[in-house]
Amino acid sequence: MKVDDTNTNTLKGLTNNQRNLVAAKEREIGEVKEHYELKKLDERTNGQNELYEVKDAHQKEILAAVDQKSSRLSSMQQSLKDDLTRLEKEKAILAEQSKLDRDASLITSSVDQDELIQEGLERSREIGRRTNQEVAKLLKDSQWEVAKASEDAKRNLDNAVKQSDNKLADRTREKKIQFTTTEIEHKNKLDQLKGEYDKNSRQVNRLNFVEKSNKEQNHLKDLRSLEEQHNYLLKEKRNQFQQKFAHLESEHNEIMNRTEAKFKEQLISLSNDYASKRSAAEKRSDDPFYNLHRLSHRVEELPDSYIISMDMPEHEADDVLISGRNRDIKLTLSRRFSERLESEEGSVDVNKRSESFTKEFQVADIVDPKSVTRKYENGVLSFKISKA
Repeated sequence: MKVDDTNTNTLKGLTNNQRNLVAAKEREIGEVKEHYELKKLDERTNGQNELYEVKDAHQKEILAAVDQKSSRLSSMQQSLKDDLTRLEKEKAILAEQSKLDRDASLITSSVDQDELIQEGLERSREIGRRTNQEVAKLLKDSQWEVAKASEDAKRNLDNAVKQSDNKLADRTREKKIQFTTTEIEHKNKLDQLKGEYDKNSRQVNRLNFVEKSNKEQNHLKDLRSLEEQHNYLLKEKRNQFQQKFAHLESEHNEIMNRTEAKFKEQLISLSNDYASKRSAAEKRSDDPFYNLHRLSHRVEELPDSYIISMDMPEHEADDVLISGRNRDIKLTLSRRFSERLESEEGSVDVNKRSESFTKEFQVADIVDPKSVTRKYENGVLSFKISKA
C-alpha cells in the first residue's frame, strides 16, 4: 500500500512538474511576444521623435536664413536711405552754392549755371538708378537663397524620414527574426519536455502495473488469512452467544414475572383513577358554568344611549368585552379553566381548556364606541354606550 502511494505521488509530482514547465514556457513565449510589441512601439515612437526633431531643426534653419536675409535687406535699405539723404543734402548745398555764385559774381553766365544744375541732377538720377538696381539684385538674390534653403531643408527632411523608416523596418525585421528564432527554440524545448513527460509516464505506468500485481497477490493472501481468523472468531462468538442467551432467558423470565405483578397493581390503580375522573366529570356536567352555549343579552334604549345587560357570574364579569361600530354591537366572552387530578400513586393529570363566545347584533342608531361604561350589580353585567 505504501509503495503504491509512493508511486502515485511520484507520478503526480512528475505530472505537475511537466505541467509547470509547459505553463512556464508558454508564459515565457507570451512575455517575449509582449516584449517584442513593446520594443516595436518604442522604435516607432523613437523614429517619430527623431523625425519631429529633424523637422524642427530644419524649420529653425530656414527661419534663421530668412531672418539673416531680412536683416541684410533692411541694412541695405537703410544704406540706400542714407545715400538718398546725402544726395539731397548735396543737392541743397549745390543749389545754395549756385545761388551764392549767382549773387556774388555777375561774370558767370546763366548758361553755365544751368549746365551745372543739370549735371547735378543727372548725377543724382544715376545714383538713384544704380541704387535701385542694387536693391533689386539683392532682393532677387535673397529670394533665390530663401527658396534654395527651403528646398535643401525639404530634401534633408525627406532623407531623414526615409532613413527613419528604413531604420524602423530594419529593427522590425531584426526583432521579427529574433522572435521567430526564440519561438522555434521554445517549441523544440516544449516538444522535448513533452517527450520526456510521455517517457516518464510510461515508465511510471509499468511500475504501477507491477506493483498492482504484487499488491493483488498479497491482498489475496491477506484475505485467506482473514477468512480463517474470521471463522475461528465466529465459532467463538456463537458459543458465547449461546451461553449469554441462556442467561438472558432466565433473567427475562424473572423480569416478566415481576412485570406481570406490577402490571396488575397498576391496572387496579387505573381503575380507581378512572372512577374518580368519571365522578368529577359527572359533577362538572351539572355545573352551568361549563354548559354555557350562547350569550343572552337585553337591550334598553334611552334618548341618548343604549344599555346592554346580561346575567353573568361575578368571576366572569371581567372577561366580557363590548365593541361597537356604526349600528353593529359585538359582545365577546373569553374564559380559561383547568382541572387537576391526583392518583393514589402520586401521578397528576392536568386538563386545561379555553372557550370564546361572541354575540353580534344591531341597533337603530349609530353608536360611539369610545363612550362605553361598564357596571356589575347583583349578578347583572350592564354596558352603557352613547349614541353618536
